[in-house]
Amino acid sequence: MAANESALAMADVTWFEIATLKRPAGIPLGGDNYLKEIGTGTAYLTTKQVSMIGDLQSKKFVLNSVQRVTRYADGILFNRSSGKSVFLKTPMLSELSARFGLVAEYTCSGEPVLGVSPSSNFIPNIVDAEVIEPMTTHPNRNRNADSDPRYTFRVVGDFVGNRESHIRRLRVGDQIWLVKEPSNVHDPHAVAVFDVTRNQLGYLKRDVASWFSPLLGRKTNIEARVHCFTSEGALIVGVYC
Repeated sequence: MAANESALAMADVTWFEIATLKRPAGIPLGGDNYLKEIGTGTAYLTTKQVSMIGDLQSKKFVLNSVQRVTRYADGILFNRSSGKSVFLKTPMLSELSARFGLVAEYTCSGEPVLGVSPSSNFIPNIVDAEVIEPMTTHPNRNRNADSDPRYTFRVVGDFVGNRESHIRRLRVGDQIWLVKEPSNVHDPHAVAVFDVTRNQLGYLKRDVASWFSPLLGRKTNIEARVHCFTSEGALIVGVYC
């Protein structure tokens, strides 16, 4: 370690990288994204980096490349702005793993972290050769509990102001508000996206809003929730109606 670098936590892990592949390889995550297993070893979290020392190879990345840390029951996802995003698979119910995830999330976000143990897995289950998409379970949803969303929309404009910090606090299943902005001077069909405390998270894409905005005005039973996050940390909203 460097002179001004301090050790924070350690855990036994399996190191995966999220790769975009045109030919099937690794664990499918949906689309062309796959989890590529790199190796196993002991991971070390410091004030500057995450590294792994294994029997066959070593890996590392610096913390200033991390946009978001998300804890799951089966490990920790590091969404990175540069380089491949990394998922560290950890042993279930391990105190060292739980501490590693909590400290990593706090160190990268600089914000208070809830010490609640996550219940959903990141790595999808594969049953009868059909992939169950990761992060599609909605533990907080109060209706349509066994159904998939009718639409899924990527939120754009999330880099403006402090929207990313609000998005980092969200969890899969959290309620989302979709609000029409007919007085928007740039787009009268604009649909803004908010969390439950009315912090703006961004907008629906312009071409999506052009046809969804009239639907939002006609239907009264539309419900929106956090569906998942992309490997880059972008918010995907699921809509139920």
